Amino acid sequence: MLHSIFFLGNIHVPTCPPEIILGENVLKIVKTKFPKPLESYSTELPRRTPFSCLLDMVVTLNEDEGDIKDHLSNLITELGLDGDYKLIASTICVSNYIEDQDRERGYYYGASLSSTGLVARKLLIASSCLHTWHPYVSLAVMKREPVKCETVRCRAFSVDSIHTEKPPCKACCKLLNLKHAGPPTGNNIYGNCAEVESLSKLLWNTESPRNE
Repeated sequence: MLHSIFFLGNIHVPTCPPEIILGENVLKIVKTKFPKPLESYSTELPRRTPFSCLLDMVVTLNEDEGDIKDHLSNLITELGLDGDYKLIASTICVSNYIEDQDRERGYYYGASLSSTGLVARKLLIASSCLHTWHPYVSLAVMKREPVKCETVRCRAFSVDSIHTEKPPCKACCKLLNLKHAGPPTGNNIYGNCAEVESLSKLLWNTESPRNE
């Protein structure tokens, strides 16, 4: 998580170095206990966003979907991260198989890219395609060809209205073949949305799409 935060600060305009992000006192502690992020953030791409790491922590601590959403929302508020905060994703997504025999295979959570600026988004998408996302999803994003996942439901929620489902964007509907979602609204660059990370986690943790 620290590596990703420092990387995004480094490419931000104007640059936001670690000493500004953490403050001098905390930076001294990080240098001692977690030196690697400070050594690599200017030369290596992160593989995940800071918010994606935070979401995984919250999911690990909770089982129920409602509890996960409440915990995440409360944490953002308590830490003063709500509003136009640069490292907070705007959307999370929950993906699961919809057939009865598959429901025990779980629910998988993902977040949209928590970065600002087209360059940062493209860098994170490229890194995720190469190192993080499931190959089916990575190829779909890079080639802009739909991944077959007709037995999967992806539900998206705005972080600032976390219990209200929102429709996917047009790119996600085409890319992920979301037949079980509402009518699409808006459009984002391929790979930007929470559906991509969420579906990728589902595929990594289960078998490949049923209808390929």
